Amino acid sequence: MGDDGKYYGRVWYFRDVTDQKNAMAALRKREAEFRTLFESIPSGAAMIVDRKFKKVSARFCEITGYSEDELFNQPTRMLFPDDETYQNITRDLYDGIEYGGLSRAESTFRKKDGALIDVQISATILPQAGRYERSVVATFEDISQRKAAEADREKLQAELIQSQKIESIGRLAGGVAHDFNNLLTAIMGNTELALLKIPPDHPTHNYLAVIKQAAESASDLTRQLLSFSRKQIIEPKVVNLNSLIETMHKMLTRVIGENITLRAVTQKDLLAMKADIPQLQQIIMNLAINARDAMPDGGTLSVETANVVLDEDFGLRHAYAGTGAHVMVA
Repeated sequence: MGDDGKYYGRVWYFRDVTDQKNAMAALRKREAEFRTLFESIPSGAAMIVDRKFKKVSARFCEITGYSEDELFNQPTRMLFPDDETYQNITRDLYDGIEYGGLSRAESTFRKKDGALIDVQISATILPQAGRYERSVVATFEDISQRKAAEADREKLQAELIQSQKIESIGRLAGGVAHDFNNLLTAIMGNTELALLKIPPDHPTHNYLAVIKQAAESASDLTRQLLSFSRKQIIEPKVVNLNSLIETMHKMLTRVIGENITLRAVTQKDLLAMKADIPQLQQIIMNLAINARDAMPDGGTLSVETANVVLDEDFGLRHAYAGTGAHVMVA
């Protein structure tokens, strides 16, 4: 259209945008490939810029309990239980990235529901990641079960070492008790002979009677020690648990020490039970030792017996137990 109002023709302008469209297509393809790779990581994954979440994988949301929208642009601090943990872990991770490219650390996360989990974090720089240049990409693996298994394994190892120590002590106690019992046999035998030759009204007779009584008490203790240390075939016998605890009273008192008071709370009409006596003695001794170790500053150890009836509900919850009347020791 000219100045005079007449129509003269059209002017067309053309610009080649092939490279731009190819670049955009390539960028979209690269982002799609990145997203596919990002989501395919078995551990949770997140892209972090300025210590804020920009991208998170579905697995990461599953681990933390948060949705992608809830995590977007939020500071990473939100997942750590306290400031000290956050500062220590992020410092170690970023220092590792600067010096080694790939950094790893173990930490604790607080999930959306408040539960604490153990996680292993691996982080590295992701250069030229679209509009997020020099972003940090990190993977997060929930290792709570592995840590719990390691703790259980360490506990079992400690218990094994402790049981081996107890077994060694038992063998040593058995050897000492055997030798000591031989000495007591000689003492009691000679005391008996002396009592036969000294009249009952002689002053020395009372002294010898006291020696004999003490030797017999010591013999009872060594007999118990020998039964604890002896490896023998299980021989169940009918036994009254109250009587067994009464006979063990002196030995238990010596084992738990002077700063712990031993108290027996026994049921008078306690049912008889069938059990291997040495093993039952060992169980009671182990309970007493555990209680002693739990009271380093002293206290009261109560040994209780009672008749109990285990119902079907208890049997369902404890597969090893039978139902009906039982005798309890606590």
